[in-house]
Amino acid sequence: MNFDLIDFTNKTWPVAVDLKRAIWTTAAALDAGAPFNLFARGAARRDTAGNIVLVTGLWDLVLENAPRTDADALRTKGTVSINNSRVGPWTRGLLAWSAQPVGGGGAAKKVAMPLRTGSLRDDIVAAMRSLLPCSLGDARWDIIQPGSQKQVADGTYSKPGTSCLILPGFVTSYVGAVPHGWSFKGARRNTETEAYMNTRSLNGTGRVRDQGRKFSAWTQVNGNSLPRPGDIYALLDRDAKGIALTNRESDGIGHVGVVLNAGPNIWETADLGQGKGWDGSITTREYHAGIGELFGQSNQPGATKFRMVAGWVNVDDYFPNYKAQMANMPT
Repeated sequence: MNFDLIDFTNKTWPVAVDLKRAIWTTAAALDAGAPFNLFARGAARRDTAGNIVLVTGLWDLVLENAPRTDADALRTKGTVSINNSRVGPWTRGLLAWSAQPVGGGGAAKKVAMPLRTGSLRDDIVAAMRSLLPCSLGDARWDIIQPGSQKQVADGTYSKPGTSCLILPGFVTSYVGAVPHGWSFKGARRNTETEAYMNTRSLNGTGRVRDQGRKFSAWTQVNGNSLPRPGDIYALLDRDAKGIALTNRESDGIGHVGVVLNAGPNIWETADLGQGKGWDGSITTREYHAGIGELFGQSNQPGATKFRMVAGWVNVDDYFPNYKAQMANMPT
């Protein structure tokens, strides 16, 4: 579930709540005056009254009369109370929450993207945490794939075989094509942005590896090498019997996503193509270093739930001009 917390000055902080994993995360700018203080994540639960409780390092934020499901159109706003303070009372006035029900075909709600910092990797990760979780037809998915919300409402949306491939295309646009276009004005900005996407888009499964190789940004798994936050990873597919393919050079790519954190045992990734294929989520995956295999999805068929990591696109090499292009960002 995605919420905005709002203070008495109408300042807002976006927060994503995953009750199945019992966590909340935020991509908001954090400071000592924010309700999250300096914490970007914490524990989340639903209490016996149906409220959602977000536990921070300083207090518990209680979203009163919170939505019961992602599609709950009856509970879209309410008040926030602060309990179990570890540092004294909250002194910045009333807090409220608002939420946009997803999958209900309602009017689009504007999604506030995080401010760009000029740090390529930080900006990719912040965008992922702001946009996920999401579902096809909601406002956050519409940022990733513009026009999709209206097409879903109109019944004209055409689903490809999988949706995971859309996310690398969004990253290309967000930190590649759009900043490239800032150097130009008028109609040329649009033509330059479109030309960039035609040449460098990562929208695709096999295309992630192909484009990474073409532009000297592909890292193939080798021993204990690990991607860094913001890199775009690719998993090999499975064969007809559900056995994981193993040839990183030539076997087909079955899934692509964005790395948020990667260690020798656990990866945190941002992915579309989740659930029944049309949800986006932030997922913690078990990783086996050395052989380079990553947990796929618990509901996927086949003999193993693990799939081989083919490699990843190093975003520093693929988008080398991002920081310099920030100087041209419109104000």
